[in-house]
Amino acid sequence: LGGFLGTSHWLFPRFAAPIALNSERGSLMVTVPGGCHHFARTRAMPRPHRVDFEGAWHHVMNRGVARTVIFDDDRDRTGFLDELSTASVGHFAIHAYCLMGNHYHLLVQSIDGTLSTAMQRFASQYTHRFNRRHGRDGPLFRGRFLSVGINSTAHLVQALRYIHLNPIMHHPQRQPESWPWSSAAAYDVAARVRGQTHDRGQTHGSDPVARFVDPSWLMTSELLDVFAVQGVASYATFMADGIDAATAQFNAKLQMGSDPWV
Repeated sequence: LGGFLGTSHWLFPRFAAPIALNSERGSLMVTVPGGCHHFARTRAMPRPHRVDFEGAWHHVMNRGVARTVIFDDDRDRTGFLDELSTASVGHFAIHAYCLMGNHYHLLVQSIDGTLSTAMQRFASQYTHRFNRRHGRDGPLFRGRFLSVGINSTAHLVQALRYIHLNPIMHHPQRQPESWPWSSAAAYDVAARVRGQTHDRGQTHGSDPVARFVDPSWLMTSELLDVFAVQGVASYATFMADGIDAATAQFNAKLQMGSDPWV
């Protein structure tokens, strides 16, 4: 996969600037030469403007205030995806997602350069929905969502892998598509259709194909096209290789406050 991950801007001709990560505590500028990441966090700075434009890719994440849960049950998760899909219309395309207990990850592409506004509206709508259902008051999320701009093919597919493997990082014996609240099962099904995966032997009688329901708002073809065009490794092989060291180190440094993201 060396040559594949070493490709830089053929898929992203408009990305000439370094990756820009913004949070409510400062700005982190990241460059990715050959998959390497360099970090420089600023402190006590005014809230920065997010870098966004038509066609920009972002790894988006947020978590509950004081690390509290943002999903009590599957009804909350369904409501979250409903609000997300509604907020995305005309503003951003959803290419991958993962919902955990107290945080979420998204891989999105901006349609009109208004990702920040759309995500703020989404967070407000979901918070209102969650609070009304559970009889609570006040903010649900820790702050503004965290976003990492993506400027290379290597970073794009690494972000996809990180999001899909997030639920099983501490359970390597499990398959990513076994987690029902991510897009991993959708990609597994689509990759099977394309011949980009193989039968890894499902256990306990659970087959992702049988239980998978394809949400109309989830876009899988563009990222699977990356593997097809490169012709170096299949989606399944890339997932099976696990999270590479550079990506693991990078995501360990993604912080809101002092706690690393997982």
